[in-house]
This record gives sequence, C-alpha cells and structure tokens, in this order.
Amino acid sequence: MKPIATDFAGTEILAQLQSFDPRDQYHAVLSICDLGRTDLLPAVAPLIGSPLKDLRYLAVQAIGDLGRPNAAYFGPFLVPLLEANDPEMRQYAAEALGSMDYQAAIPAIERMLRQETDEESIHFTQRALRILRRQTIAEDSIPVFRMMAVDLSGAADQLAIMPASIH
Repeated sequence: MKPIATDFAGTEILAQLQSFDPRDQYHAVLSICDLGRTDLLPAVAPLIGSPLKDLRYLAVQAIGDLGRPNAAYFGPFLVPLLEANDPEMRQYAAEALGSMDYQAAIPAIERMLRQETDEESIHFTQRALRILRRQTIAEDSIPVFRMMAVDLSGAADQLAIMPASIH
C-alpha cells in the first residue's frame, strides 16, 4: 500500500515524512492525524523503526488511531513490537492493536501478558485484550491514547551524529 497524494497538502505532508529532520516528521504525523488522512498513513509505518523513541511512539499511536479500516495491513507492523525491550513500546503496540480491532493479535497479546512485568503495560495491555475480545468495562470507554507532549528540540542533533545507514 503506497500513499499517493493528489493534493498540495498531501504532497507537503509526504515531503515532511521523507525529511531527515525528526521535527518535520513529527509534525507530518500530527498533520495526518489532525486531517484524518488515512490515505497517507502507510507513509507513517517506516517511522516505527525510527532511532528516536518519541517518533516511534507517535507513529504507533497514529496507526492505532487511524489504521482500523486497514488493520490487516498495519497489524503485522505492530505485532512484533509486543516483544520490544521497551515496556512503553509494548504497551503502545498493544493499545494500537486493540484500537484497530486487529483480532489476529490476540494470541501475541496473550503471550506478551504472560511475560510482562511492567505494571502499567499490564494494565493497558489487559485493556486492549478486553477491547479485542469485546469484554470491555466502564473504564475502557476512555480514549485509549493520550496526547504525547514530546520535545524534539535536540532530536536533530541526535540524528546528526548517527551513521548514515540509520537515516
């Protein structure tokens, strides 16, 4: 699934996603979310591999928020993140999979929960599993993702010292 922008705004957003400046990429993802541009969402998936964790989190969040109509496409990008070393990434991945209603993730989420030790990740992952199983409780009606307050002011400096192969 390759995004093709036929309008000026979409073309600009895609250009920002291709930038090496993480602030541009971050703002592009926010624009996609703000504008509900699901047609551009496939261009966000590569950011899951960004060297900057806040950009990775935002990419997963955006996919979770907008990816439901194409859950079969985006789900396989997120399932491996359930085994990430970072407990917050595991949590974000579980929340996104639940939000997208990606039913195929249930076994992987159950495996993750059997091994998870981080209390917050357990809480939000259990919630995602309830959503997928359609066994929600009152607490589950609160939106899954919370807006991230991310400071990327030093991110460009971090990218500047990384090997070119990472870009």
